[in-house]
Amino acid sequence: MFIGSSFADVNLVDKTLVISTTGIAYLGSGITEDDAKTLAINDAKRKAVELAGTYLESHKQVLNHQLVRDEIITYSAGLVKLEVLETEPKLINKRFAVEIKIKAEVDIGILNERIKKLINDKSLKKELEATRERLENLEKRIAEIQYEKSIKTKQEVKEVLQSLTAEEWFVKAFNTGDNNLRIEYYSKAIQLNPSLVKAYNNRGIAFHNSGLHQRAIEDFDKAIQLDPNDAGAYSNRGITYDDLWQYQRAIEDFDKAIQLDPNDAGAYFNRGITYSHLGQYQRAIEDYDKAIQLDPNFVYAYSNRGSTYDDLGQYQRAIEDFDKAIQLDPNYAKAYSNRGSTYDDLRQYQRAIEDYTKAIQLSPNYAQAYSNRGVVYFRLRQHQRASDDFNQYLKLAGNKEGKAEKVRELIRMMGHTPKY
Repeated sequence: MFIGSSFADVNLVDKTLVISTTGIAYLGSGITEDDAKTLAINDAKRKAVELAGTYLESHKQVLNHQLVRDEIITYSAGLVKLEVLETEPKLINKRFAVEIKIKAEVDIGILNERIKKLINDKSLKKELEATRERLENLEKRIAEIQYEKSIKTKQEVKEVLQSLTAEEWFVKAFNTGDNNLRIEYYSKAIQLNPSLVKAYNNRGIAFHNSGLHQRAIEDFDKAIQLDPNDAGAYSNRGITYDDLWQYQRAIEDFDKAIQLDPNDAGAYFNRGITYSHLGQYQRAIEDYDKAIQLDPNFVYAYSNRGSTYDDLGQYQRAIEDFDKAIQLDPNYAKAYSNRGSTYDDLRQYQRAIEDYTKAIQLSPNYAQAYSNRGVVYFRLRQHQRASDDFNQYLKLAGNKEGKAEKVRELIRMMGHTPKY
């Protein structure tokens, strides 16, 4: 099997078994870094399930039924919730590898319910046992490919990866940094398991990030159809409707998300954004207040509430919120830019320039910060600096915001020539 780290930790927390461990996979032999991450996660997950089996066999009072370790491992299949904590490239025995640390959770209540069902459903028991046998054989093939002197071909690696389950494709999608690959991998997961709600939800997010809003909504619709109590799917669909300027539909979705999960700070935050777009600033502030009450370290909620106070002309309150956002996250460029806008409204131009400059230092491609700083320089009649900032804005934003020609006119008014 894989050569893994000795790190492991198992704890029972409020009827949930929490396991922390690591997995390792080597690059080469046709295995890319992306493939290695998937294999390392699978290795870590396998270890987590084995650790759960060992723990539960040793602590028989935790389960309602007396089972041996192998039975527990079999029955836990598919019940493990997994979170990747850290990914680290390593050089092991002069070979490049990826080590991934995970936190895995097994809900003991759900496991007990499954065991109770399996007692009366022998066909399901056989199915789980067959699945475990298939995965063990798959792990043996992976181990062969991972062996230092392996001469396995890329085609054999491809065959192994094609043997992945829907859950494994989901994990592979979740951990890739390429949004197009993310859509492809979630699609494979859905193809193998058309009822995998979280795959529709996450593929919807990936479609949204690619600007494919209608396809995103179709996926969120499907997630909600499969699980009408999925608050996250309503919230995600609301965000997409907001991007499409369908604000009433967005509000309805956020309302439903909050009804299903009244403690979801993100749903209040997102509804606040939509209320702000509708010019309902007081309602927006109330939602940002609630988001901050639920999560006192919600940086974006402070920043957005600050912008709303600015819209209402309550400049001191706005600055206090931006100060708080920056205190919580000194690297949040947008909070500096927003505070700069408020200082501009107060005609404290030097402070505004300082904040826009800081935002640009933190985020060199922040087009709006260049535009805003250019406006301040224009007011101060520092025309060369204003023109430089406006040209940089045009270079970064083009006509994405529909402002390009107006910006070019400003540059010409100052006696300069637009570069873009």
